[in-house]
Amino acid sequence: MTTINTLRQRLELEYLEPITDSSPAVPLASSINDTQPTFQFDAGVLSPDEEAIIGPGFTLEIDNELVYVTSYDGATRTVTCERNYLDSGAVSHADGAIVHFPTRWPRFLQEEAIRDAVEGLNADLFVVKELRLPTSALGYVNLPLNTVALIEVIVRNGDRWLPIEAELFQTHALDGTVAGMQLETGVANAMCRVRYGVSLTVPSVSTDDVTDLPTKWIRLILVDAALAMMTGVDIDAVSQENMTESLRLERFPVRSGEGIVRSLIQYREYLRARFISEQKALNPPMVRMVDTVVLD
Repeated sequence: MTTINTLRQRLELEYLEPITDSSPAVPLASSINDTQPTFQFDAGVLSPDEEAIIGPGFTLEIDNELVYVTSYDGATRTVTCERNYLDSGAVSHADGAIVHFPTRWPRFLQEEAIRDAVEGLNADLFVVKELRLPTSALGYVNLPLNTVALIEVIVRNGDRWLPIEAELFQTHALDGTVAGMQLETGVANAMCRVRYGVSLTVPSVSTDDVTDLPTKWIRLILVDAALAMMTGVDIDAVSQENMTESLRLERFPVRSGEGIVRSLIQYREYLRARFISEQKALNPPMVRMVDTVVLD
């Protein structure tokens, strides 16, 4: 199962600076709810240097939530903060949940970049599926709501399967919870076989599966997300070394640290063009599609 979180971990380890290399990570002393403005650390978990840098304006990350520190009481090891910083999502955190000190690449921003990358794939790529079932009395076939293309539609006629014209309605005339495909007039209660394309469904929860994601697209998603996070940002030396080595292992060399973003752009376009070319080669011209349908 490929989740947003597993993709985020790969993004961090393969392209971004691993968090364990530069950022302390300590547990909460006790659980907190989604509105609680204070939390504590256990005695002895913070070094003097770590305690010295916590103060107003400091940002911490609990699991995937960013919190903005307004004050720190060193005697009781209590942090007072603003929750849901940068709309990262305020949730409850269990006793022992990990608090990360400021990172170059916050986890919640990594997840947002991954989601944006998955959504961005849908403009050019779709996952091809196939089903076989009878049409309704009106010549309809129900399809998933995330269907974006009809590739091939054929019906059973005696001992033969024959191609037939069909239209995809992304808003079904009879059931708004699914998409609908209607065959040409006169085809009712006939066995139909359809190859169709679906867009990827991006989960709202990081632990949920990214439905229908082909394994070979993962590299494109990681490169796209890494590029989104690095564009317009000064990349430190450690991160440059990590990302340069990753690209070299993929046989897409980087000539210098300044060329990382440019190389990622070229690599992303190479991967996207390759997958689009494969998709066109495997799929014949698509059948017609319309946005909506209204029956009188």
